Amino acid sequence: MSRKLLSSMIAALFLAAACGGQEQSEQGISLPPRDGGVTVSEALASSSQVGWIRGFLLAERDQPVMLCEVLDESFPPQCGGAALVLRDGVLWREPYSDSYPFGDVPPGGGITDGVLTTDEPCGYDLDGPCIGLLGVAASGEVFWTDVAYSVIGTVNGGELRPLEAPPGGDL
Repeated sequence: MSRKLLSSMIAALFLAAACGGQEQSEQGISLPPRDGGVTVSEALASSSQVGWIRGFLLAERDQPVMLCEVLDESFPPQCGGAALVLRDGVLWREPYSDSYPFGDVPPGGGITDGVLTTDEPCGYDLDGPCIGLLGVAASGEVFWTDVAYSVIGTVNGGELRPLEAPPGGDL
Protein backbone atom coordinates (compact mmCIF):
# COMPACT_ATOMS: atom_id res chain seq x y z
CA MET A 1 0.00 0.00 0.00
CA SER A 2 1.41 3.38 -0.93
CA ARG A 3 2.21 6.00 1.72
CA LYS A 4 -0.15 8.48 0.03
CA LEU A 5 -3.08 6.04 0.15
CA LEU A 6 -2.27 5.05 3.75
CA SER A 7 -2.11 8.74 4.77
CA SER A 8 -5.48 9.38 3.11
CA MET A 9 -7.04 6.41 4.90
CA ILE A 10 -5.67 7.56 8.29
CA ALA A 11 -6.98 11.09 7.69
CA ALA A 12 -10.41 9.67 6.80
CA LEU A 13 -10.45 7.58 9.99
CA PHE A 14 -9.56 10.62 12.11
CA LEU A 15 -12.32 12.63 10.42
CA ALA A 16 -14.87 9.86 11.02
CA ALA A 17 -13.81 9.61 14.66
CA ALA A 18 -14.02 13.37 15.13
CA CYS A 19 -17.53 13.40 13.69
CA GLY A 20 -18.41 10.52 15.98
CA GLY A 21 -20.56 8.92 13.32
CA GLN A 22 -23.10 11.68 13.89
CA GLU A 23 -26.62 10.68 13.03
CA GLN A 24 -28.53 12.99 10.72
CA SER A 25 -31.95 14.48 11.44
CA GLU A 26 -34.71 14.66 8.89
CA GLN A 27 -33.46 18.15 7.88
CA GLY A 28 -29.99 16.77 7.19
CA ILE A 29 -28.54 18.46 10.28
CA SER A 30 -26.49 16.28 12.60
CA LEU A 31 -28.27 15.23 15.78
CA PRO A 32 -26.73 16.42 19.04
CA PRO A 33 -24.00 14.29 20.60
CA ARG A 34 -24.97 12.12 23.58
CA ASP A 35 -23.58 14.74 25.99
CA GLY A 36 -25.76 17.45 24.41
CA GLY A 37 -22.91 19.55 23.04
CA VAL A 38 -20.68 22.27 24.47
CA THR A 39 -21.67 24.44 27.43
CA VAL A 40 -22.98 27.98 26.98
CA SER A 41 -19.71 29.34 28.43
CA GLU A 42 -17.66 27.31 25.94
CA ALA A 43 -19.83 28.53 23.07
CA LEU A 44 -19.46 32.18 24.15
CA ALA A 45 -15.68 31.78 24.51
CA SER A 46 -15.40 30.55 20.94
CA SER A 47 -14.95 33.18 18.23
CA SER A 48 -17.52 31.52 15.97
CA GLN A 49 -19.04 28.44 17.57
CA VAL A 50 -21.19 26.48 15.16
CA GLY A 51 -22.90 23.40 16.46
CA TRP A 52 -24.83 21.93 19.36
CA ILE A 53 -24.87 23.74 22.71
CA ARG A 54 -26.50 22.40 25.89
CA GLY A 55 -28.36 24.45 28.46
CA PHE A 56 -31.71 25.11 30.06
CA LEU A 57 -34.45 26.72 27.99
CA LEU A 58 -36.16 29.73 29.59
CA ALA A 59 -38.91 31.78 27.97
CA GLU A 60 -40.55 34.69 29.76
CA ARG A 61 -43.66 36.21 28.19
CA ASP A 62 -42.69 39.15 25.93
CA GLN A 63 -38.95 38.46 26.40
CA PRO A 64 -36.47 36.68 24.10
CA VAL A 65 -36.07 32.93 24.57
CA MET A 66 -32.85 32.18 26.47
CA LEU A 67 -30.46 29.25 26.75
CA CYS A 68 -29.04 29.34 30.29
CA GLU A 69 -25.96 27.48 31.49
CA VAL A 70 -27.68 27.11 34.88
CA LEU A 71 -31.01 28.14 36.37
CA ASP A 72 -31.14 30.10 39.61
CA GLU A 73 -33.17 28.45 42.37
CA SER A 74 -35.99 30.97 42.37
CA PHE A 75 -39.62 30.86 41.37
CA PRO A 76 -39.97 31.33 38.56
CA PRO A 77 -36.38 30.43 37.68
CA GLN A 78 -34.00 32.92 36.09
CA CYS A 79 -30.80 32.44 34.13
CA GLY A 80 -27.75 32.07 36.32
CA GLY A 81 -24.30 32.45 34.82
CA ALA A 82 -23.74 32.45 31.07
CA ALA A 83 -26.75 32.78 28.75
CA LEU A 84 -27.51 33.11 25.05
CA VAL A 85 -30.49 34.79 23.38
CA LEU A 86 -32.07 32.36 20.90
CA ARG A 87 -33.13 33.96 17.63
CA ASP A 88 -35.78 32.82 15.16
CA GLY A 89 -34.78 29.75 13.18
CA VAL A 90 -32.62 28.21 15.92
CA LEU A 91 -33.45 24.51 16.37
CA TRP A 92 -33.70 22.76 19.75
CA ARG A 93 -33.77 19.07 20.66
CA GLU A 94 -34.88 17.21 23.79
CA PRO A 95 -31.98 15.38 25.46
CA TYR A 96 -31.43 11.67 25.02
CA SER A 97 -32.83 9.71 27.93
CA ASP A 98 -34.05 6.23 28.84
CA SER A 99 -37.21 7.12 26.88
CA TYR A 100 -35.15 7.48 23.68
CA PRO A 101 -32.65 4.65 23.42
CA PHE A 102 -29.70 4.93 21.06
CA GLY A 103 -30.97 5.29 17.52
CA ASP A 104 -34.32 6.86 18.48
CA VAL A 105 -34.61 10.56 17.77
CA PRO A 106 -35.88 12.65 20.68
CA PRO A 107 -38.49 15.31 19.88
CA GLY A 108 -37.46 18.83 19.04
CA GLY A 109 -38.62 22.13 17.66
CA GLY A 110 -37.45 25.62 16.94
CA ILE A 111 -37.82 29.30 17.69
CA THR A 112 -40.51 30.95 15.58
CA ASP A 113 -41.59 34.57 16.05
CA GLY A 114 -39.56 34.63 19.28
CA VAL A 115 -41.45 31.67 20.77
CA LEU A 116 -40.43 28.06 21.46
CA THR A 117 -42.34 25.77 19.14
CA THR A 118 -42.87 22.10 18.40
CA ASP A 119 -45.68 21.77 15.86
CA GLU A 120 -47.39 24.56 17.81
CA PRO A 121 -46.08 27.40 19.97
CA CYS A 122 -45.24 26.26 23.50
CA GLY A 123 -47.45 27.95 26.06
CA TYR A 124 -46.87 29.43 29.49
CA ASP A 125 -49.60 27.33 31.09
CA LEU A 126 -49.25 23.88 32.65
CA ASP A 127 -51.53 22.37 30.00
CA GLY A 128 -49.71 23.94 27.03
CA PRO A 129 -48.71 21.90 23.96
CA CYS A 130 -45.08 21.42 25.11
CA ILE A 131 -45.80 20.35 28.67
CA GLY A 132 -45.28 16.67 27.75
CA LEU A 133 -41.60 17.22 26.96
CA LEU A 134 -38.95 16.05 29.40
CA GLY A 135 -38.43 18.37 32.39
CA VAL A 136 -40.74 21.15 31.19
CA ALA A 137 -42.50 23.48 33.63
CA ALA A 138 -44.55 26.68 33.32
CA SER A 139 -45.87 29.28 35.74
CA GLY A 140 -48.33 31.28 33.63
CA GLU A 141 -45.69 33.86 32.63
CA VAL A 142 -42.55 31.72 32.25
CA PHE A 143 -41.76 28.43 30.47
CA TRP A 144 -38.56 26.56 31.41
CA THR A 145 -36.84 23.17 31.38
CA ASP A 146 -35.44 21.50 34.49
CA VAL A 147 -33.11 19.38 32.34
CA ALA A 148 -30.54 20.56 29.80
CA TYR A 149 -31.65 20.66 26.17
CA SER A 150 -29.51 20.99 23.03
CA VAL A 151 -29.76 23.88 20.57
CA ILE A 152 -27.89 24.34 17.32
CA GLY A 153 -26.75 27.53 15.71
CA THR A 154 -23.97 30.06 15.33
CA VAL A 155 -22.97 32.30 18.24
CA ASN A 156 -22.83 35.97 17.30
CA GLY A 157 -22.52 38.69 19.95
CA GLY A 158 -24.25 36.79 22.76
CA GLU A 159 -27.00 35.52 20.48
CA LEU A 160 -27.51 32.14 18.87
CA ARG A 161 -28.56 32.49 15.26
CA PRO A 162 -29.63 29.77 12.82
CA LEU A 163 -27.02 27.79 10.97
CA GLU A 164 -26.53 28.85 7.41
CA ALA A 165 -25.70 26.41 4.65
CA PRO A 166 -21.98 26.41 3.88
CA PRO A 167 -21.06 27.91 0.50
CA GLY A 168 -22.05 25.44 -2.21
CA GLY A 169 -23.56 22.95 0.25
CA ASP A 170 -26.50 21.93 2.33
CA LEU A 171 -26.73 21.74 6.10
